[in-house]
Amino acid sequence: EGTVWDLTSFPKAGVRVRCWTYGQLLGDKITPSDPAKSDGYYEFILHEQSGVPREVVVEVAIVDDSGNLLSPRIMAQTTATDCGNPNGRQRVILDFVQLY
Repeated sequence: EGTVWDLTSFPKAGVRVRCWTYGQLLGDKITPSDPAKSDGYYEFILHEQSGVPREVVVEVAIVDDSGNLLSPRIMAQTTATDCGNPNGRQRVILDFVQLY
């Protein structure tokens, strides 16, 4: 999950965020992906396996409507270690800031 910020530090709606896991396309979200959150908010949920923490590598980037990269692909990794939370969920927060 994360937020896309515009040049003036405000959340930016209407941005296409793409996610891959192990090189396979997971999907796209248009900000805000949850109408109850800020304009620039996006979230991808990676379902757990058998109720235990999941080790996974994800990449997230901003793309245009044709799927062309507008930002670098940013990689993050979760681990199979419980983070002290009874449900074992881990959160990766990746924000994007518009530079020009």
